[in-house]
Amino acid sequence: MKLAEALIQRKSLQERIQQLQEAIEVASIAAEGSNPDEDAGVLGGELIHAYAEMEALVVRVHRTNLATTLESGQSLTAAIAHRDTLGARYRFTKALLDTVLKRNKREYFETESSRQAAFVSVKELRSAQDQLGKELRELDTSLQKVNWAAEVLE
Repeated sequence: MKLAEALIQRKSLQERIQQLQEAIEVASIAAEGSNPDEDAGVLGGELIHAYAEMEALVVRVHRTNLATTLESGQSLTAAIAHRDTLGARYRFTKALLDTVLKRNKREYFETESSRQAAFVSVKELRSAQDQLGKELRELDTSLQKVNWAAEVLE
């Protein structure tokens, strides 16, 4: 199985686990004198099985991420950590830029005495956001390429 397929399977298992948890909650309580539509005990067994499948799959994915490298020689694990960091930096830069732009827009309508000064350059923020976005897209493309090429280890 390709790594990308394993990631799709993991997402499907996560959704199944969520559905089973919700079904168990519903099946755990019924109006007096009536029976629930599903057996909470049976659902619980399915949930335990789904968790076991998830655990085994996650172990295989992590093992594969450690052993597989990008063209740059960086492990998938390191590349994923870098992608997460780039994403956090990108979101922060975007939020800061949005704040500064809103302040600039608001300032236009405020009086002279209530105006605030921005201590960051909109031009520099836009440039940083563009650069982070580019790096993020390129890294994500590299990760996707490897995900569809790498076989999941046992």
